[in-house]
Amino acid sequence: MKTYDNNPNQPLRRLTILSIVAITISFLVLLGSLLWWIWFAKSDIYSPKEIVMDLSVKTTDGIRQELVLGDNSIVWVNANSVLKYAADYKVDRQLNLSGEAYFKIKKNDKPFTLITEHATVYLFGGVFLVEAYENKSYLRFTLFDGEGYLVSKASGQKTTLNPGIAITMVNDSGQMEINRIEKGVYGPSWLVSRFEYMAFNSVLYALSDFYDVSVTNNRPELNYEPYSLTFEGNKSLDEVMKILQAISKNFQYRILDKEMVIY
Repeated sequence: MKTYDNNPNQPLRRLTILSIVAITISFLVLLGSLLWWIWFAKSDIYSPKEIVMDLSVKTTDGIRQELVLGDNSIVWVNANSVLKYAADYKVDRQLNLSGEAYFKIKKNDKPFTLITEHATVYLFGGVFLVEAYENKSYLRFTLFDGEGYLVSKASGQKTTLNPGIAITMVNDSGQMEINRIEKGVYGPSWLVSRFEYMAFNSVLYALSDFYDVSVTNNRPELNYEPYSLTFEGNKSLDEVMKILQAISKNFQYRILDKEMVIY
């Protein structure tokens, strides 16, 4: 004979048990993340591994060079700079810089480490600018996107890095001054972009990549309209779009956070 459980509270009990299990799992994940960050902040993780950096990019007066790393991260090396890295860079994701460079580091489970003479930068990925010339008494670091830590070798101080901050550090003492950068700026003035007779859709693609925004183009009939313009890397996306509008008044645009719409 078949029997049936007519207890109306049974589904409710099952739902309650599932809810408790889900809450417990979420709590354990959150607790694990918190403990990891506590360990991360207190650990000596900023003692970089001694690895052989057998490859380098060296630039002289007036020369800038772009480098694509093994994990598809990109570095633009400014004049009079030296960037060193290992042939098996992807194993440790570690670079050594003397000079100035602009970085777009791919986010990865494996940490990224940048070593300079007076400080070490640790991130999982992001967009940032470092000026660390050996003949200057200070280091400058600007974070456009990402998060991590900067550690002074003089003082051992670990400073949390959040998007939109600019740090000037005195090399000998490790003393730091922290300021906010202008909203919308996403690169240095020396990183000049030139578009020579480039189709409108290609310009939008390049801007989307540089400013890390998604672009919705509701004017596809303009896709192959050619543009020629030059702009510095410290221009905001809004400023660059105003330049495009001055060339052609055939479109409007709207920027909201990480999205831009052409209409």
